[in-house]
Amino acid sequence: MKKYLLFGLAGLSIIVIMCVVVVLLHPLRKPTGWIRQDLLKLTPIGTSMDEVLVTIRQKHKERDISVDYEKGYRVNKEGNLDFTNMPEFSIVGEKTICVSMGSYRVVFTTYVDVYYGFDENSELIDILVYKGTDLL
Repeated sequence: MKKYLLFGLAGLSIIVIMCVVVVLLHPLRKPTGWIRQDLLKLTPIGTSMDEVLVTIRQKHKERDISVDYEKGYRVNKEGNLDFTNMPEFSIVGEKTICVSMGSYRVVFTTYVDVYYGFDENSELIDILVYKGTDLL
């Protein structure tokens, strides 16, 4: 009986360890700051908008990419992406590239989007990583 219990616990431990490893290795599960740092290594501040687009298309071929040549993205006073119409917000950049990086699931689905902000000369000035969770 003890032998079966030990084998069962060992098997369960292996399954738990494998699940933890899979979760930790998924790049979108990293904290937003870590994802941002990885992206800044690929496209440092000052990179041209054209170069960022080329890099995104090479690295993330099948991602949904949108480009806005007329406005930046909105952030609230905490520096998070702003979807509200509250008066306390600022605009990052004069132009934006938004990339839908994908999603992952624990209980609910979390989507990861990246916003690249560019100045009037089309040079990268900031990257914002946004994670949104679908509760439905």
